[in-house]
Amino acid sequence: MLAITQHRWSVLTGVLGLQYLYIGVMAEGPLRLAGLLGGGLIVLAAVAAAVATAAARVALPPQLIIALAAAGSLPLAVLAWWSLVVPVIAVLSVVFTALATRPGRLHKELS
Repeated sequence: MLAITQHRWSVLTGVLGLQYLYIGVMAEGPLRLAGLLGGGLIVLAAVAAAVATAAARVALPPQLIIALAAAGSLPLAVLAWWSLVVPVIAVLSVVFTALATRPGRLHKELS
C-alpha cells in the first residue's frame, strides 16, 4: 500500500494546517498570531497522527493528538467567526485528525 493512501487523513490534516499558516501570514494583529500558532499545532497533530499510525513504539494517545488539533484550530475560528472558510477548516482539521487516529487505524500492522 502506498504511504499516501495509508496516511491520507494525516496528509489532509497537514494541508489544512498549512492553510492555517497561510491565513496567519496574510492576517494582521491577533489573527496573525492565532493563525501561525494554530497552523503549527495542526501540522504537529498531523505529524503525530502519522507517527502513531506508522510506529507503535512512539505512539501518543489519540485524545492528545485530537486535542492538539482542536487547540490549534479553535482560537482562529473564534477570532474569525464572521468568515466562512476558517470555521470550516477548523472543523475539518479536527475531524480529519480524529479519522487519522481512530482505534482501528492505530497499530494496524501489528494485528
